[in-house]
Amino acid sequence: MDDIFDNKKETSNFNVFLTINICQEETVKILSTFFETDSEFWDIWGKRKFEYVKAYKLDKQSHNISSFAEYEVLCDYKSSFGKIAIDALFVLTGKHYRNEYQNVLKSHKDFYVAFQILDDVSDYEEDYINQQFNISKNHLEKRVDDIESYSLGDQKKLLYLEGVAEELYLKAYEHIIRAFEFVRDYKAPRWKDELQRMQNTITINNLNINGYIRFNKYLKSKHIDRLEQGLGKIFSSNRRLYFLVKWLSTVSAMGVAWFSG
Repeated sequence: MDDIFDNKKETSNFNVFLTINICQEETVKILSTFFETDSEFWDIWGKRKFEYVKAYKLDKQSHNISSFAEYEVLCDYKSSFGKIAIDALFVLTGKHYRNEYQNVLKSHKDFYVAFQILDDVSDYEEDYINQQFNISKNHLEKRVDDIESYSLGDQKKLLYLEGVAEELYLKAYEHIIRAFEFVRDYKAPRWKDELQRMQNTITINNLNINGYIRFNKYLKSKHIDRLEQGLGKIFSSNRRLYFLVKWLSTVSAMGVAWFSG
C-alpha cells in the first residue's frame, strides 16, 4: 500500500489501487464471517479507512508538515489498515480488554514510526526523485544551507556525515523502546519478536554509520580527500585495511542505505 504514496506514476498508481480494491473486497468477505452487519467493528473499519485517506491527503500536502509530531501522525495514519487486526481481536473478545487494546495500538504506532524513519533514510534517493515527503531530507534541509545546490549523490553522503541519519536512527530506537514498554507485561511473543528485529536493525545501522563517519574523519585528518586516492601507496602493506577502505568506498557510493535491508 505504500506504493500509493511512493510512486507518482499514474499507471503504477492505477495498478496499485486496483490491487488494493481487490484485497479489501476479499478482506471484507472474510471479516463478514466474524462480524454481523451491525457490529461495532464496521464503525472502526470505517474509521481506519478515513485515517488512510487523511494520510494520503497529508502526504500530498507534505510541505505543511513542520514538526516531528506531525510526521508521527502521518506515520500512524499510513499504518491504519495494520491496526484492523488489533481492532478485530478487541471486538471479538467483547471489548473487555480496553486498556490492553489501547496499549497495543500505541505500541503499533511507535513501531511504525520507527519503521517509517528507517524507510525514509534508505529511500532518500527514490523519495527525492518522486518528490515524496521524506523526514531525512526534511532534517537535512534544516542542517545544511541550500541543500538543493548539492548533487543527489552528495546529499546522500551529507545525510550521514552531517549526523542526520544517526539522529533519526536514535529517534527510531527511542520509539522501539517505547513500543516495548507498552506491551511489556503482555504475552505477545510474536509482536515482541517483531519489535526485537526492528531494534536489532536500528542498532546495526547505527553502528555502521558511526564506523563510516569515524573513518571519513580519519581520512580527512590524513588529507585524503577521496577514499580511493592513494590506496595503493598508503595501504600496500596492509591488505585487510585496504579492503576495509574499499568497502567503505562502496558504502559511501551507495549512501549506506543498503544496510537497512
